[in-house]
Amino acid sequence: MESNKKSNNLLPWFLAFISLLTALGGPVIFPRLVAKYYAKVNPTKFPIDSSLVIQLHNSIEKINKLTKEVQDKNNQINKLTKEIVDKNNQINKSEGGKVPYCSKIQGTFERVDQVYGLLKMKITQTGCNIKGDYSTPDIKHTFTGEWNQNNKSFTVTVRRGNDGSCMTQMYGSLSKEDNAVKLVIKSTAGLCGVPVNYSETSIFNRIRE
Repeated sequence: MESNKKSNNLLPWFLAFISLLTALGGPVIFPRLVAKYYAKVNPTKFPIDSSLVIQLHNSIEKINKLTKEVQDKNNQINKLTKEIVDKNNQINKSEGGKVPYCSKIQGTFERVDQVYGLLKMKITQTGCNIKGDYSTPDIKHTFTGEWNQNNKSFTVTVRRGNDGSCMTQMYGSLSKEDNAVKLVIKSTAGLCGVPVNYSETSIFNRIRE
């Protein structure tokens, strides 16, 4: 009888110890083994309420299952994150490390000039770098440019002049405008009779990719 009283007095301490281990984030293997063991103890020798121990064991099993599900979800998120990073790295590498997104403006364009008539512009594009040309009947223009993320346009340098004649450079931007491109000249090198502060804006309409 004295033994039974001592055993009953130990039960609250035993359950508090198990709860403390679980609350502290410690291993749940030990409490599970203890629960399994005392669930099989002969109640006449050690009269613990085995239903409480079994309930504790079942709760720990649920915690383990939920923990595994969370870990699996985290692994899936980490895998997807790695795939996105790898894809972005591939894009950056293929485009020479430039900004992975920029306007796609490659193609052939034209505009009608009041003096020179129909003028055509051809643009080729590699990643976020472009080059192209357009000409009047007597002067050739070739240009190169690269994407400017701040202005959302290509910063271009236009080389103006024919082979063997006076050459100068003009500076400006080229941007996408619906189904057209807009060329804005803001300044020049001040050569060949073209003023430094010369400015011009031209719209070329797309005729094919």
